[in-house]
Amino acid sequence: MKYNIFATNFKTKLLTFLLVEAVMFIVASAMITIASKLLALPERPQMMIMLAIQGFVLFVASPLITARLITTQPFKYLSLTTLPTLKQIVWVTIAMVVMTPALNLIVSWNEGMHLPEFMSSIEEWMRANEDSAMEATKKLLSINTIGSLITTVLLVGALTGVGEELTFRGIIQKLISEKWSNPHIAIWVTAILFSAIHLQFFGFFPRMLLGAFFGYLLIWSRSIWLPIYAHFLNNSMAVVAAYMLNINLTTDEYEKVGTVDNGTIWMALVSLILFAGCVYKIKGKRVESC
Repeated sequence: MKYNIFATNFKTKLLTFLLVEAVMFIVASAMITIASKLLALPERPQMMIMLAIQGFVLFVASPLITARLITTQPFKYLSLTTLPTLKQIVWVTIAMVVMTPALNLIVSWNEGMHLPEFMSSIEEWMRANEDSAMEATKKLLSINTIGSLITTVLLVGALTGVGEELTFRGIIQKLISEKWSNPHIAIWVTAILFSAIHLQFFGFFPRMLLGAFFGYLLIWSRSIWLPIYAHFLNNSMAVVAAYMLNINLTTDEYEKVGTVDNGTIWMALVSLILFAGCVYKIKGKRVESC
């Protein structure tokens, strides 16, 4: 693969990515400030506009610009030119559904974690951040109409799925893999960064594991579209569940399936076994590096 003279090694590529992100952060901040002053909107629509600007500028435009600066084949570099197979799409769909009880158990365990006594002040700060993030999420998911459901799926599911995968799996995982020539290191380091950047410490481990799964999907399929689809599906399922809860079509008991709280921890084990079977089907016989 031929690279532009602007970026020929890891350090230069990484610096390029960071500089692009910094510039785009300034651009996104300016756009959000202008929009908030020009548009006198209620809190939730303002949140939607802010997330849309951040999602497009920071997580879609930025990796596309970075890829164009560091390679003569940006779409190929980002693995956008290869499509997953129908079989992989079907098994990823099944995997995202059957993993729910096992993921619920990990979420429950992570939420119940406590730091040592001498780190109590740090834990208080972490929980305050977690509560703030949860409050923002509740406002974002306060949807009870088909119109708000569709727009939220497009924003939280589609735009976020595309943007975060292009950034983390398309650029960051690729750069780390090029540096250390080890796809597993690249996947797990990227997954840690992916989870850490959300600043939700008591949801760190389930998000990290999801990030690692998305990373392996890229390796197994050689296509960024498969982790994008999985990310979209994960986020959209949460949006649809919130909508159904808001219009009283379901309860929040589904969040406890597979946990100790409702005595169905055995379902987490079954979930894990079924998920492993899905992974086997998705992976097939392919063993390649990214």
